[in-house]
Amino acid sequence: MSSRIKSGKLRVVHCLGEDHNDVAVLYCAVDPKEETLATCCADGKINLWTIATGQNLRTLSGGHTDQITSCAFSSIGNILASSSLDKKVILWHYKTGKRASRLELHSAAVLQCTFSKDGKLLASASRDKTARLYKIRPGSGEFVPGGDIKQLVGHTAAVNCIQFSPDAAMALTGSDDMTICVWRQDSDWSCVATLGKLPGPVKGVIFSPVDPVFASLAGNSATVWTMHGTSYNVENSADIRSSKQLKAISFIPDGRHIVGVASDATINIWDSVDDNVWNSWKDTSSNKHNGAILTCCFAGRNFISADETGCTFVWELIESNAK
Repeated sequence: MSSRIKSGKLRVVHCLGEDHNDVAVLYCAVDPKEETLATCCADGKINLWTIATGQNLRTLSGGHTDQITSCAFSSIGNILASSSLDKKVILWHYKTGKRASRLELHSAAVLQCTFSKDGKLLASASRDKTARLYKIRPGSGEFVPGGDIKQLVGHTAAVNCIQFSPDAAMALTGSDDMTICVWRQDSDWSCVATLGKLPGPVKGVIFSPVDPVFASLAGNSATVWTMHGTSYNVENSADIRSSKQLKAISFIPDGRHIVGVASDATINIWDSVDDNVWNSWKDTSSNKHNGAILTCCFAGRNFISADETGCTFVWELIESNAK
C-alpha cells in the first residue's frame, strides 16, 4: 500500500452482534487464514464469525466464569486460546466448540494470551505482575506438563499484554509500571532489556507485519520502536492529545500506518513514518459505533472494530485510487 492511504476509505461490509444485548466486545482476533473472526465478550462467551459473509458460526461458552480479556488462534490445527478475569487460560477446538484443556496458574486475572507463530508456545500476562510461557503440543490443544512452564518475573505492577516476535526469538511484555520488558529465548527467557518509562500504563504491544519494528500503546501515546540486534530504539511517537482515550492499536498491512480506536467511537490513523500526530479517519462512511471502540484488528484488506455496546464492524479498506 502507498502513503496515500490516509485519503483512502473504510467501507462497512458487515455489522455483527447488533442483537447481542449490549454485551461489550473486549477483544477480537482473526485466524491465520483470515477467514474466521473471534470476538471476546464481557459475558464470558466467545463468538465466532465468517468474515466474508458475517455469519455467526458458533458461540464458545461454559468455559470461563468472568469477562474474557483476549483470545488467540494457533497457526497449527483448529485451536483457539482464551484468557479471562477468572484467572484461567483455556484452549478450545473452535470448529467443534469443545474445550481441549485448561490452566489456572496465575493468582490474578489473566489479561492477554498469545501463541508463537510456530504454534509451539503459548504466553499469558496477568495482574499478578507476571507472565508465563507454556509449551503446547502443536495442533492438539494440549499443554506439555511439568517443567515446561516458564514464569517471567520483572514487572512491579500488572502485566497487561504480551506478544512474541514473528520468529519467536523474543517476547515483549507491557505493564502498568509504564515499562516494556524484552525477554529472549536464547537467554532462557530472561529479561534482557527494560524500555521506559513510558507516558502511562502500557496497554498494548504489536509487531509490524513487514519490518523489524514494533509499536506500543502507553497512556494515550503510540510509539514505534526499531530493533537492531539487541538494541531497541524509539523511531517515532505520537500522542492523540485530546479528551478521548486510545483503547487499542493495529498496524495496517503496509506496516507504515497505525490505526487506533478510541473511547469517543472514532477510528484514527497515524502515518508513523512521516507524521507526529493522530488524525481522525474522516472517510469512515457509515460509522455507526455508538460507544467506546475497545478493540480492533486486520484481516488482509478487512479492518475489524468492536465496541462496548456489543457491535462489531467489518470494514473494507479502499485505496484512494480505487474506482
